[in-house]
Amino acid sequence: MNTQNAVRQEYSWERATVDSLLSTTLEHTDLIRPRTHSQVRRRGIQRFLSIIVDGSKSMSARDLAPSRMEMVINSLGTFIPNFFEQNPISQIQLISAKDGVATAVTPLSGNPQQHLARLPNCVSISGDFSIKNALSLAISSLRTIPKYGTREILVIMGSLTSCDPGPISSTIKTLQSHNIVCSIIGLAAEVYLCKQISSKTKGEYRVIKNEQHFTSLLEGHIQPPKILQEAEEKTPTTFIEMGFPTKFLALSPEQEATMNFIPCPCHKKPQQPPFCFCPRCKVKQCSLPTTCTVCGLTLVSSSDLSQSYHHLFPVPIFDILEVMDVEDEEDAILTLLEETRKTAPSNTKCHSCASTPKDYVAACPSCAKFFCLPCDNFIHDVLHNCPGCL
Repeated sequence: MNTQNAVRQEYSWERATVDSLLSTTLEHTDLIRPRTHSQVRRRGIQRFLSIIVDGSKSMSARDLAPSRMEMVINSLGTFIPNFFEQNPISQIQLISAKDGVATAVTPLSGNPQQHLARLPNCVSISGDFSIKNALSLAISSLRTIPKYGTREILVIMGSLTSCDPGPISSTIKTLQSHNIVCSIIGLAAEVYLCKQISSKTKGEYRVIKNEQHFTSLLEGHIQPPKILQEAEEKTPTTFIEMGFPTKFLALSPEQEATMNFIPCPCHKKPQQPPFCFCPRCKVKQCSLPTTCTVCGLTLVSSSDLSQSYHHLFPVPIFDILEVMDVEDEEDAILTLLEETRKTAPSNTKCHSCASTPKDYVAACPSCAKFFCLPCDNFIHDVLHNCPGCL
């Protein structure tokens, strides 16, 4: 009996309280945001992203619920709308790689409904995965992208092997020559080849721990990538020609006789409102943002362009302060403004949700208002404005 008690004393988690577990969890999760910008001077708001989905037989494993492929498809179904919500003037391409070959499921397009409609085409599983053929297909689509747009490849790989027709070194050099950033999310174990590809193209290679970790890594690609100073010097600032067409939500009887029977190039048949016309060549377009199929002009709405504005002027990084037992909150705020204190009073309330954090709080360096860590993430990821500074 004494031996059992001695063994049970080693189970420290049984003696842990909810508050201590929460504190330990906060210290080892991504709730605390990075504190530095690492020489970031601007971000690419017009992105061209090719998503490569592994369709080999390794994706049928059920170590991830309900299976690897079903988990990836469900996560992409949430990722695509969120991506276009934060990057409305960007484009995505879906590529499926199986049986040693790669197939384009969707072309580069800014229409999320098109990608969501064809996403189930990636569900079929067979054969082996070829990362070289998949990257070659993505390069053929991204190599013609103008220099002002960021060229990105995201590989979701569940296989530990790659059946390639030749060495991957030539493909890596092609990626580097076209300034294409390749990031890889692994669903199994770490592969040295993937690590080399991502490091040499200045991308990221992460291996997931569980389903929630995969969703977190996937959401990390929603924010526009950082453009470092050395890359900015190679790509000078250029003017981008765009068109702002008038969108017709309803037609008058006179307009119905002239506009309603004009086919659009994408459907090749007449479409009902809403639609718009290219201001340059007057071709009918059924969705925005898009690229005119006749003259190649980028068509956007003013709201889409203003929605990408916050990426150029982000909210400053908040300071993380440890909560301590201090009664005078005004003194804590004064010392915070003087940058001499790294703690906050114990009765500090979040300026946003009015909660009382017990371990850590985030403080805005401009207005010195305190926020809890979930609100800190919400302000930087969704709101893009500090409530205390407004």
